[in-house]
Amino acid sequence: MKKNKAHNNNYSELKEEDLKQIRKTIKRVPNMSNAREKHTIQRRQLLIYCSVLIVAVILVVAGILFFSNGNKKVKSLYGTWNYDDVTIYTFDDNGHGTLVLPLNTYEFSYTVGDGVLSIDFTDEKAEDRSYTYFLSDDVLVLTGPDGNEYRMTRVNSNS
Repeated sequence: MKKNKAHNNNYSELKEEDLKQIRKTIKRVPNMSNAREKHTIQRRQLLIYCSVLIVAVILVVAGILFFSNGNKKVKSLYGTWNYDDVTIYTFDDNGHGTLVLPLNTYEFSYTVGDGVLSIDFTDEKAEDRSYTYFLSDDVLVLTGPDGNEYRMTRVNSNS
């Protein structure tokens, strides 16, 4: 019995020492739930940052495409163009214009894109047309679907 009692005393001492050691070890181990929570928050923040950055890039690219394609081409046609001293075209910078002939004047709206000028007359007597166009300084060359070319010179830019 004495042996058993001594064994229990040793066990109690070891157990207390072990408990102290365990307590020290537990203090050094990080709380895993806090580490996971921090990691999750960091991932969310990174995802939000990337999303905002992607949206900003898309908006910038869309703005550049919108303003460079439309306005520059319309502005380049802006002004008055003489075809044959009796036929005059005018283009404003808002997509509207006029065709002036000796006996009539026809108003139209126009669009440009991918090298094509499309004219839509408000008066149904005039035929709507689309032309490929080439612009070099003060010369505008329109080519109709039939292959005919119409060369015009800039009279002024209405500046």
